[in-house]
Amino acid sequence: MSDRPRASQRVVRNTTTTAFAQIVSMAASFVLAPWLIRAFGPSAYGAFMLVAAVSAFTSLLDLGLGPALEKLLAEDRAARRPEEAGELVASVARTYLGLGVGVAAIDGALAWLAPHVFAIGADEVPLVRALLLVAAGGALVWWPLSVGARILGGLQRHSRVAAGTALMALLQTAGTIVLLALGRGPVALAVLTQAVLIVGAAWLLVVARFELTDAGIPTRPAQVRAVRRALAFSGPVFVLNLAAQVLYHHTDRLLLGMFVGSVAVALYEGPARFVAVLLQSIAFGNTAILPRASELHAAGDTEGLQRLLLTASRYVCAFAAPIALTFAVLARPLLVGWLGPAFAAAEAPAVLLCGLQVALVALTVGHTIVVATGKLPGRLPVILTIVSLNVVLSVALVRPLGMTGVALATVVAALVDLPLHVRYLVRHVGLDLGAFVREVVRPVYPLLALPAALAVAARASGLTGTLVGALATSAGVVLVYWLAFLAFAIGRDERATLIATVRGALRPGGAR
Repeated sequence: MSDRPRASQRVVRNTTTTAFAQIVSMAASFVLAPWLIRAFGPSAYGAFMLVAAVSAFTSLLDLGLGPALEKLLAEDRAARRPEEAGELVASVARTYLGLGVGVAAIDGALAWLAPHVFAIGADEVPLVRALLLVAAGGALVWWPLSVGARILGGLQRHSRVAAGTALMALLQTAGTIVLLALGRGPVALAVLTQAVLIVGAAWLLVVARFELTDAGIPTRPAQVRAVRRALAFSGPVFVLNLAAQVLYHHTDRLLLGMFVGSVAVALYEGPARFVAVLLQSIAFGNTAILPRASELHAAGDTEGLQRLLLTASRYVCAFAAPIALTFAVLARPLLVGWLGPAFAAAEAPAVLLCGLQVALVALTVGHTIVVATGKLPGRLPVILTIVSLNVVLSVALVRPLGMTGVALATVVAALVDLPLHVRYLVRHVGLDLGAFVREVVRPVYPLLALPAALAVAARASGLTGTLVGALATSAGVVLVYWLAFLAFAIGRDERATLIATVRGALRPGGAR
């Protein structure tokens, strides 16, 4: 088999296995959320999610080293530089050890300052402090172990990471059910969560060590030059990760916790989970695309990058856009049926955030290729400006509009950036707007009228009055779109090629 079919099958195989893991994790999260809210109460559940948002922000101390390790390790393998790859792995691993200590110190400081930082009552302070201290203890152990998943990503062994992710999701789900049955509270759940993360990270690190040996990458001592090499790429990625945290729901949670209260954090969890599903749906494909784009860039294959951009954008768009649209149209019945009548108040932010993703999904593959080819630095001034705009708008709108205010700030900032992002892709990734319209926009977006009409009709007829009806309607309209896309939006030859590629990728050993 030639290298190109093997590469295509490897991308599909990595994408499908990662998707399976994400689906398992998301399904568990959706099933457990209403149970947890009822068991803990809105205030305690909001405190739990507030600390989760803090943890999401402390993950930024990674400084982009994780994605840098994946990209540079893939390049070193492609260029047959095993010694440099070994130094890179050792250097990032040692850096992660120090980062774990730093994150633990930040969590500990926030535990002490909690009543002064967050809008919480005196009765909530002990809970928030306990949750932050559990997060601090977990960070000390998890950070040094987490390099394993990054190594496997760089080796394009996403199926290994997917297996670990799926196993962790199942363990977390089973443990949570046991804790709820025993009547345990948020602190016990936090301890369980940290334990599962640590066990999963340790297993992936062991697997990664074996994979490094199989790849012929030796164990080397950490070197300052390797850290500098990683930081040269990771700086822009750090800004990118910061932008992602600010533009989406983690910042929203923090601001709601600081200015409104933990109950608002709990209510916002509905829209936040919808966005999380959409972002993960988009990310599972882009995760496998990044190392492939790095390989093509290292080989100087401009034509291959162009084809990857157009083809992957079309499929990622066709997969995620109808889901986002369906969430926006059916936001109220899904929220009420899933989490309860109180969550009807979260309909407006859910519509705003999910509707935004319908437009943004078209540019995600191009953005991934920008990262993979090292062309992200040119985007940084715009990204920082958009982040600043979002923060200013969020702070201004959170008090008068609450949840809707922080969601509206996200939408306005993202729409300001949209044409600037398109222009950057045209200039720096060689995006041909005409080809993009023909191969991505035209096959994907006009067909969205079909699921939109079906969802509106189902809601008007009362079919979405129960959770079962809302879920069945959502699944049905999305499935109709996917079938219509396969039947009418792509040609017979492309459809046959896609089916053959998927079959080859799913065949045991088909895309090793």
